[in-house]
Amino acid sequence: ANLVLLDRPRSTRQQLEERRRSTNLVSGSGAAPDMLGSVRRMMDKFMTPEREIQVFGRKIDPMPDFYEELRNQGGGIPKGVDRKWAANYLRTSYEQSYRLPHFFEFHMKEPDYQPEPRHLIKRLGTMDRRKFEWYQSGRKPGDVYQHRSANSYHFSIRHSFSNQAYRQEALFLGTTHVAVGFVDLGMLFGATLNDPPSSRHLGPLHFIGVELSAYAVAKTLVIWEMLKKPLPSAGEDHQLRCVVQAWFSATWSDGTEAMVKEALASLLTAGESGFLHWDVKRLLEHWYEAKTLPVQHARKHFAEFRSASTSCIGDLERKIDRIAMAKYELTGDFGLTGDPVSGNTLMLDCPDG
Repeated sequence: ANLVLLDRPRSTRQQLEERRRSTNLVSGSGAAPDMLGSVRRMMDKFMTPEREIQVFGRKIDPMPDFYEELRNQGGGIPKGVDRKWAANYLRTSYEQSYRLPHFFEFHMKEPDYQPEPRHLIKRLGTMDRRKFEWYQSGRKPGDVYQHRSANSYHFSIRHSFSNQAYRQEALFLGTTHVAVGFVDLGMLFGATLNDPPSSRHLGPLHFIGVELSAYAVAKTLVIWEMLKKPLPSAGEDHQLRCVVQAWFSATWSDGTEAMVKEALASLLTAGESGFLHWDVKRLLEHWYEAKTLPVQHARKHFAEFRSASTSCIGDLERKIDRIAMAKYELTGDFGLTGDPVSGNTLMLDCPDG
C-alpha cells in the first residue's frame, strides 16, 4: 500500500484558530440542560397525546432516561470519568433528544416559518455563496442545484478514524485503486476483494492512498504495520484487540502499547523510512519516544472534545445499546475487555503542528 501526503503545514495554534473561524456559523447548540429541561416540561404540558396526533400526525413515544439506565443497570459512571462533567453531558444529551427535535418540527410547521442562515448552511451542506443564493431565489421542492460545490474537510481536522460507515467497495486483484482522502484503512476493511477482471491482470491489489493530513498517513502506517505482523495461533484475539484499540479506542489495555511501539520501531528502521514525508516521520518519532499516557489524562483530553450536541444515545432503540453508547461517549473506550491501563498515544499525543 502506498500512502501519499499533500503538503500544507500549520502550527497547532494556527490550525485551532482557523478551525474555530470556519465553524462559527455551523456550531451546535450550547443550551444548558436546565433550559432544555424547561422547554421539555413546557412541551409536555402543551403536547397532550391528542395534540401530538393533531400537530405531528402521530403519537410521540417518551424518551427513556438513559442517564438513569446507566446509573441503575449499566454500572454507573465509568471509572476515571469526571462525574460532574458526565452528569451534565448525559443530562444535556437527554434533554436535546427528548423534545428538541419535535420542538423544531413544530416550529417549522408554522405558516410564517423562515429558516435562519446558520440552519440553511447545515441543511445545504456547504458554505458556498452560490448555492445559498440559489436556494433563496424562490426554489420549490424538486428543484435540483446543477453546480457541484468543491467541499472538503478543513485540513486541521485530525480524524483518528473515518466518521462514516465503510462502504462495501468491489476491489479486484491485479488492479490499482487510488483513494483520495482515505483517512484510514476502512475502505480495505469493508471491501470485497474479487478475482482479477481478466487474465491480463496479475498480482495483488495495489492500493494507493492520497491524503492531506500527515496525521492520517502516520497513524494508518502504524495500523498497517501492526496488521502485517503474523498472528499467532495462541493469542490471536488479543493481538487483533490491540489493533482495534490502536485504531479506534481512546484508551488501551495491557499489551497494546508494546505492540504499537514495535510497529513504530519497524517503520523508523526500515529502509523506506527515508522516503517518508518529514511531517509523517516527525509524528512517528514523537509517538515512538512518547511516555505512557496516563488513563486520567486520556479521560480528561477526550472529554474536552466531546459535545452533547453530537450525541446519538437517544437515537438507539434498545436499552443495552443506549448503555453501551453512553459509556463510549463518556470514555472513548472501544475493544477493551477490562479496565484500561493507558491512553491512546496515537489519538491523544501529537507534537505541535
